[in-house]
Amino acid sequence: VATVTGNTITIVGAGLTTITASQAGNATFNPAPNVNQTLSVNKANQTITFNTLAAKTFGDAAFTVSATSTSGLPITFSSANTTVATASGSTVAIISAGSANITASQSGNSNYNAASDINRSLTVNKASQTITFDALPSKSFNDAPFTLTGFSSSGLAISYSSSNTSVATVSGSTVTILAQGSTTISASQTGNINYAAASNVNRVLTVNGLQSQTISFNSIGDKTIGDLPFFLNASA
Repeated sequence: VATVTGNTITIVGAGLTTITASQAGNATFNPAPNVNQTLSVNKANQTITFNTLAAKTFGDAAFTVSATSTSGLPITFSSANTTVATASGSTVAIISAGSANITASQSGNSNYNAASDINRSLTVNKASQTITFDALPSKSFNDAPFTLTGFSSSGLAISYSSSNTSVATVSGSTVTILAQGSTTISASQTGNINYAAASNVNRVLTVNGLQSQTISFNSIGDKTIGDLPFFLNASA
């Protein structure tokens, strides 16, 4: 707790100690009775310095946080919302978009009182995403249904729609052709808790009419009233 050199006391740590004053006497004086006084050394207070945290985006790598205490004792960190971010040592890992308070703490020791916790808000923004959706080849009126193949950078499922359902309809990722004309097929992804909605990608689908055709129909020979019914023969 304290050391004494001469009449100088040096404080070593918090606690209690008895300081004893002595006089051993000499040829003229007998030793004096010792006088004891109690020295109480209280724990010191400490404070934490912990700067604000920059916003992050879902998908960012884990990062290191730093804080200091006036005592020089090490700081511990914790997250109030571990569904958004976790803290291990001084490393914060991002789990999902949202917000979480990161708390810096110092519990003190035999010489220092615990510091007041410092909370800093961590904001994790949604990540952006894009859609890849190639141009659509032209189709003919009598073509079979076909499948659309778009994908998002997030890996989330794509939704499709047709602007002109009299030309073509979309069910899931399957397009069914109904008539000649054109329609815009839109690919969309609305996002989720971690991803913002993607910008729609539109592709024009052109449906051509049937190819031209001709009929072969031979001339009909003369008939006479009373003749039996007869068959016509033509081909397209």
